[in-house]
This record gives sequence, C-alpha cells and structure tokens, in this order.
Amino acid sequence: GSGGLEEVLEGMPAAKYFFRPHNHLDLLDKTLALAGESPERVVEQSLETRSTVVKRLEDSASRLARYLLDLV
Repeated sequence: GSGGLEEVLEGMPAAKYFFRPHNHLDLLDKTLALAGESPERVVEQSLETRSTVVKRLEDSASRLARYLLDLV
C-alpha cells in the first residue's frame, strides 16, 4: 500500500472516525459519533490504537533496516 494514515490505522477503532476531505457533513457525522462515545471508551480506543500503530511502525522500520542492510 501507500503507507498513508488510513493504511496504518486499518482495522483500528480510530479508522471509523476518518472523514472524507472537503465534506463538512461527513466531518459533522464523525464528530457527533465521537462525541457520543463515553470518555472511558475514547481513552480505551486511543490506547489500543496507539499500541497497534507503534507495533506496526516498529515492524515496518525493522523490515526497512533489513532491506537496507541487504543492499550493502
């Protein structure tokens, strides 16, 4: 994939809050959905998302390092 934010967050709770650029109605819908969550649930989803993103980025960095070392 392209390595964009949507790809990094694929399957994560935070992905459901993505909105289409330049679409104020979509932004409003996603903002209202987030506001409807309990603060505890938002924190839980945030921590889960952070943990998974860190792992994915660490894995990606490790693969890149191995690839670069193979080039030498």
